[in-house]
Amino acid sequence: MKKARFLPLLLLLQALAPEAAAQMLEQRISVQYANTSISDVLSGISKGYGTRFAYSSDFVPVSRRVSVTARNEPLRQVLDRIFEDQPVQYADINGQVVLKVDRRQLGQLDLPKAKPVQTSPLYPQALSREELAALKRQRERWEYMAAIELRRAERLEGGASAPPVMPQPVPVLPAGSAEDELTHRLAQISLLPLIGTNALRSMEITNNLSLNVLWGVSGGLSGLEIGGFGNTVLGDVTGLQVAGIGNIVGGDVVGTQVSGLFNIGSGRVQGVQAAGLFNLAGDIDAVQAASLFNIASGKMTGVQAAGLFNIAGGGADGYQGSSLFNISNGNTRAQTAALFNVAHDVNNAQVSLLFNRAKRVDGFQFAIVNIADTVAGVPIGLFNFVRHGYNRVEIATTESFYANLGFKFGAHSFYNILQVGARWESLRSPTLDGLYWGVGYGFGTTTSLNRRMLLNTELLATHVNEEERWTRSLNLLGQLRFTFDFRVSSNLSFFAGPSANLMLTRRYDPDTGQYGSGLPPETMWEGRIGNAQGQGWIGFTAGIRM
Repeated sequence: MKKARFLPLLLLLQALAPEAAAQMLEQRISVQYANTSISDVLSGISKGYGTRFAYSSDFVPVSRRVSVTARNEPLRQVLDRIFEDQPVQYADINGQVVLKVDRRQLGQLDLPKAKPVQTSPLYPQALSREELAALKRQRERWEYMAAIELRRAERLEGGASAPPVMPQPVPVLPAGSAEDELTHRLAQISLLPLIGTNALRSMEITNNLSLNVLWGVSGGLSGLEIGGFGNTVLGDVTGLQVAGIGNIVGGDVVGTQVSGLFNIGSGRVQGVQAAGLFNLAGDIDAVQAASLFNIASGKMTGVQAAGLFNIAGGGADGYQGSSLFNISNGNTRAQTAALFNVAHDVNNAQVSLLFNRAKRVDGFQFAIVNIADTVAGVPIGLFNFVRHGYNRVEIATTESFYANLGFKFGAHSFYNILQVGARWESLRSPTLDGLYWGVGYGFGTTTSLNRRMLLNTELLATHVNEEERWTRSLNLLGQLRFTFDFRVSSNLSFFAGPSANLMLTRRYDPDTGQYGSGLPPETMWEGRIGNAQGQGWIGFTAGIRM
């Protein structure tokens, strides 16, 4: 009933709507814009003249820049200039200017026609890349826009009773279509590069099966490729490459490369590279195996095994093993080599014969010489140099040598000892009667007892020279020492503790006609150990460390 009461008023408003709409488009405006986006122009008109615009930025090119000047001109004429050469029309609907695609221009769309550009026994006809790209872009754009805008216009013009707008899928060329044939083929056979079933378009095609009698080139591989001498792929490889000499890939590799001499992957390699001589790659997440060397210019994750050397330019999150050396310009998990290993941070181990170099070691190092900045694990070697480790100089005295100078260097967990000591009873020039001196080497470890006290456990071997410049026969003093280190300051401490001493000697004393050493002050045990005379006693050591 209420609806019927206001029916005459509604009819009057409907009759006046076209006139109001016409007045909206005929209202005169003045604007001046230079190289301004359409969205900013419309926003300025809306703010200045109270005109409301409705549009979708997905279909109306509002990001396009225009230059427009108007002096007291109708809005219709200004919009004509703004959307000149653009497939856009406008209409007054429900008190607002609605911008949409001009459906009249959709019917005038002229799609390019396909032309055969190459024939072959396997693929008799194909489109050029430019023609097919233009066809795809225009068909996707205009068909999609036409479907959406048609439904949008119906909804706006038909009112609330019109069906809702449903998104339409972008048209996609199906497998086996002209474009799919343009870039992918089932198989190819070639004798040399560009001499085969793909002919001059070999460098553009991705093949599932590629057979190269001598050497072949292709755009990509998704399957299997076999070459008598070699295979070259400019793009990516997914699958298996086998060659008598070598495989070269310009993109990424996901799969396996096997060759008699070399494999080269310019991008990322995921899988396996196995070659008779060498393998090259960018980043690898794979196993590289070669008789000479492996090089990953980027990061290596996996395994590198080579007869000579391995190099990982961006770090090795895996294992490197070779007969000469391994280098990782980043972190590494483990390295083993006959000569040396170099890395930044080591998580597990570095093992070699000559030396290992690292910044931080969380595992262990094993070599004649180990060098590191920081060691949280254990460096095991004849010489361990740790920049931020256990490095001390000590002056000490013992019951055997009255004066000793020692150098300790390495880590708290394992350090090396170099020591010289001397004892003199009488020095009657020019003889060396009464002089005992020795040079020793050993290693030790520390145990923290509290903030200021350490327990040093050390094993030391010293060659003793008795009353002569150098005693040639066996004359060796072995010591097991336990010292308690009391720190006074960060660079000074006092230490003292007992030692167990064992002297092994084959030195013959012509005065007494017996074998033995005059170094022990008083022995607790004497006896034969093999062909040497043994002497044992308990001693002490005390001194200062800096």
